[in-house]
Amino acid sequence: SQGCWRGLTYIEQLDVFVAGGLEGKIAMYDAKTLKLLDVCNDLEKFITTIIYIPEENVIVCGGADIQISVRKADPRGFGRHIKHIGTYGFVSFLAYMPDKELFASIGGDDQVRLHSSKTFEYVEGIKTNHKNYVPRGNLIYLQDKGLLCCGFEDGFIDFYNIEKRQIAFGIIADEKGSYFGMLYQPKERKLLAHTKSGKIKVWKFDGERP
Repeated sequence: SQGCWRGLTYIEQLDVFVAGGLEGKIAMYDAKTLKLLDVCNDLEKFITTIIYIPEENVIVCGGADIQISVRKADPRGFGRHIKHIGTYGFVSFLAYMPDKELFASIGGDDQVRLHSSKTFEYVEGIKTNHKNYVPRGNLIYLQDKGLLCCGFEDGFIDFYNIEKRQIAFGIIADEKGSYFGMLYQPKERKLLAHTKSGKIKVWKFDGERP
């Protein structure tokens, strides 16, 4: 690929992966041959996060623009553009919640924003406790717990109850703050975070919280 690409997702149903670029471009590659299939401009500034919603066969991306882009997917390239969704700041991360028919975004303001994965309309916001701190690591949906979690540059990881539309609890995870990545293992009920201190920390859910 040309330039520096940010944001990456694999679409198993189409056997392709999609990467985001610095100039608001997204590129699709064949997962087997690594051949570039298609490139299109969905935003104007760099893209940081991409998700795929299989039920609607759409690619959703966000980044430094104050908006989210929704576009149809195709095995040979990108389909028609559906819409842009306005936000109140840059978009750091997106997460899909299939059992709730929602996807979430978080970024430059103090809210987790919930959007319909059917109509792509804004549904509701959940306030964070980190107005002056940027989200870091990832935005992850723990489907078996009904929780959405995100790390922040002040070292906290917050968990949001999607049904109640409120913060459930938070944990202080890294004294140096910030995260380079987070993963959840549902079978093991473990949350892993790669922290700025150079450690990978692991928490196990024995009940409702780690």
